[in-house]
Amino acid sequence: MNRLMTIAFAGILALAAGCTDKAGESPKTEAATVEALPDYVAIVNGVKISRSVFDSEVNKVTQNGVRKIPEDRLLKVKDGIVNRLIEEELLAQAVKAEGIVVTPEEIEAKYLEYKGRFKGEEQFANYLKHGNITEETIKERLVKSYSIEKLLEKMGKINITEEEVRNAYTSGIKMFTDPEEVHAAHILVRLNENATPAMEEDANKKIGQALSRIKAGEDFGEIAKSMSEDATTAPKGGDLGYVKSGVMVPAFEKVAFELEKGQYTKQAVRTPFGLHLIKVYDHKPEKVKELEEVRDKLTQSLKNKWIFKSRRELVRDLRAKASIEKLEGITGEAARQEAAEMLAPAGQPAREQGQATPPAGAAQGN
Repeated sequence: MNRLMTIAFAGILALAAGCTDKAGESPKTEAATVEALPDYVAIVNGVKISRSVFDSEVNKVTQNGVRKIPEDRLLKVKDGIVNRLIEEELLAQAVKAEGIVVTPEEIEAKYLEYKGRFKGEEQFANYLKHGNITEETIKERLVKSYSIEKLLEKMGKINITEEEVRNAYTSGIKMFTDPEEVHAAHILVRLNENATPAMEEDANKKIGQALSRIKAGEDFGEIAKSMSEDATTAPKGGDLGYVKSGVMVPAFEKVAFELEKGQYTKQAVRTPFGLHLIKVYDHKPEKVKELEEVRDKLTQSLKNKWIFKSRRELVRDLRAKASIEKLEGITGEAARQEAAEMLAPAGQPAREQGQATPPAGAAQGN
């Protein structure tokens, strides 16, 4: 028995020995043989772009791996991200080279302007919470965008003429037109479109009683409070406030806009909601805003278009002069062709520019 145990133990030792390499070392795991990735994903004029920043942006798209994306599409996503990071670095280098500085006072003004787009503090707080973003992150983005704006202005790339402003005003006149409005109130007796004759009779009887009281001189608002079946407006005397054309159902709107100030309908108006008596308290005609009323808004809109166009042109020029190496996204020969297409003027294929293969030292890989 002891001899059998000895033989078995020796067999186990032999098996264990067979799992080691010739030098007697433990076998290397698969993970250990995988070469570690560089801590950068691109080099732009000698400046490395952090892999951690790249990975963070990829994780936003993939929701930290939860969202599964096909490999070919994921490659394009990664390429788009690394290209954007390259562009941001090129612009940051240009901003630094031109000595562009954004002061704390300027960024605070931009931040307050940004917050002003929200209806109030509560809406802004919800934006921060649900967008998983901080005020500091917003300020950092504003610094970048305003730095580029100042750079383009210094380079003379933003030049808005009076003719442009006037042409934009004329072509976009509908945007600066306040539509016709009426201040209306109504008394509603609900009646389904598929109502029975008996229901029709009851509804007509009730709306008729309301109309009789109006004709007798009673206050429209008080009648609405006691008889209207619109739970939202009844407590307010049926008041709908100012209503723009195109908001209400057609049958209601047609009658409301035909009434003069102070008039009411002499018979019920039928809509999908039921039977209405309508009164108009005020009537505002269509009003076109003067150029000076909208000049600032219009100028800012034109400026944004100039910034977008000039930024794109500047990035193209910076790429042409830059030394760029890409490690992620589309690389190799495909990347060189991509770079050539990016550097070619808009609407003209790269091969017509003789740039199918950029010269050494140009925007390699992008």
